[in-house]
Amino acid sequence: MKPAITMLLSAVAAFAFSANAATYKFVATNNEPGTLLCVSAAENNLFDYKDMAKHYRVNQRYIANNLTCNGEEIASFAAAYGATKTAAYINRFHKGQVKITDIVAANKSRERAAGDDEVIVVMVY
Repeated sequence: MKPAITMLLSAVAAFAFSANAATYKFVATNNEPGTLLCVSAAENNLFDYKDMAKHYRVNQRYIANNLTCNGEEIASFAAAYGATKTAAYINRFHKGQVKITDIVAANKSRERAAGDDEVIVVMVY
């Protein structure tokens, strides 16, 4: 009986966790390289991000320290939407201050009901 209850609680917890996951759709406002880099970074598509940077011949260090997406540094922007692979990769090239952010607290304000797609319009300033 105890293993059955444990399995049931585990299944409920797993379902509850997946139900809270928000999905985002990123829409570029233009076809500028910076905007496309922001979109690929936020979509956690590391292959496309690296390929695009190479295609446009943009230095990774320059991107990490100078490109802002919707008013945020590109690494922070990617991390805010759960793109951990691209955020970690970009942070390798970032220099400057160390900023620690509670990702769970930051994401609570951005969570939506399961099944809803939030459209994020991406602009480069």
